[in-house]
Amino acid sequence: MGILENILIIVFLVLVLIFFTRVFIKSLLNISFYFNFSDFIISFIFGGIATSLPEFLFGLQSSLKKVSNLSLGNIIGANFNDVTLVIALSLIFNLLQGRNSYQELKVSTKEFLATFLVIITPFIVALKGKFGIFESIVCLILFSLYLYYIFKENKFEKLAKKEIKFKEFFQSIIYLLISLIILIISSYLIVSRVKFLVEIFGISSFAFGALLLSFGTTLPELIFSYQTLKENLVSFAFGNIFGSLVFNSNFILALNGIINKFYIESSAKLLINILLLSVAIIFNFYFLKYKREPLSSALFLISLWLLFAVLNFIFLF
Repeated sequence: MGILENILIIVFLVLVLIFFTRVFIKSLLNISFYFNFSDFIISFIFGGIATSLPEFLFGLQSSLKKVSNLSLGNIIGANFNDVTLVIALSLIFNLLQGRNSYQELKVSTKEFLATFLVIITPFIVALKGKFGIFESIVCLILFSLYLYYIFKENKFEKLAKKEIKFKEFFQSIIYLLISLIILIISSYLIVSRVKFLVEIFGISSFAFGALLLSFGTTLPELIFSYQTLKENLVSFAFGNIFGSLVFNSNFILALNGIINKFYIESSAKLLINILLLSVAIIFNFYFLKYKREPLSSALFLISLWLLFAVLNFIFLF
């Protein structure tokens, strides 16, 4: 099969991944409503797990195929997309609605530092050049401590409940299982095709994951943010984004290290991306804490993403 055919197949499979992630999320939400789970549990499932499903599956398949740097790049790229593009577009959408709901959010320095350290630490640990069982244990401990912290805080807006009948609940379970199977198959095929292209062109798997794959895997967070902002649930939108960052950085990276110890392709490339991610996260804290002008903040985040895109394009070769 030729190069063009592989590229077209990857594009098609990413679209399949996006569509069935939406199906998975909607089904999971219906099941949560049926069991009358708390707003916190619903938000955490979305923020920490459901919208990170593509990254999770890519991490699993990348480890099994021994191209874990592809997953590492995808994780850091998805995290960066979340705190730049997704938040920037959310700010713009909020303004187009004639709202400035972000002014209502309250962010403490303590909460920010806890979240920032949990997101960044796994990447710093990876800078020493390898990621194995020990590094994975560090990530899982951090993840567990953070879970304890947010369960203790448990600060979420009230979400309007939707009544789900048994028939819709049963259909949601079927859709959930079907979408999960399709997601696993499509992620497996994407990793296989990407591995082929990386070997043919001799390009960086880390940069490919950070620049190209991450764009597709970030769309569930964008979709969820859009849907919650329509309901004016701003804390849900931000909770989803930062929950995804924590889950990506710790649980998925730990999964890679446990399945297959891997060596970092380039510590220099990773360090530059860590610095950019840190700047983006700190800026978001500054914006939320001091209620800066949303449009100029959105434009700054988009500019930061363009810098990230240019650098990782250079890193490809």
